[in-house]
Amino acid sequence: MNLTDDQWLLIQSLLPPSTPRETNRGRPPCSERSILDAILWVRRTGSPWCELPLGYPSYLTCRRRSLAWTRSGLMDRILSVLRDDLARRGGLELSDLKQSGLITATRSTKSLHLTIHPDLAGTWQLSTAMIYIVPLLKKNARRRRLRLVFKMDETP
Repeated sequence: MNLTDDQWLLIQSLLPPSTPRETNRGRPPCSERSILDAILWVRRTGSPWCELPLGYPSYLTCRRRSLAWTRSGLMDRILSVLRDDLARRGGLELSDLKQSGLITATRSTKSLHLTIHPDLAGTWQLSTAMIYIVPLLKKNARRRRLRLVFKMDETP
């Protein structure tokens, strides 16, 4: 799931203006929105850059832009705006997700299971929340040599 139009309107002004090329060589320029969608897809899924699905710009372009935006602090500002929007417009505080039972993490001997409540399935709120949750869980799972498993809660 990509950024919603409302989210894009909040972020668009943060991005530096694109500068026109002096020559007409190389690949045609990619839209900043599609690059940001690809960066957020990688954060949300925890997949490596080379597994970026078709439809997104080149994974090399997206990775390069992600590194540049991270170094400049722009990525932190983008994530902060998305987190504030999730709390304000989406009604979800990241710190309350575990307490509310909408997202639970359980550990077995070799896996870390993330269970998502059906009310969140397919929503932009879940998509945005996963941008923050997956990197933390992946880091925790890697440290303990656990496999990260996602599943939807079956109970209504």
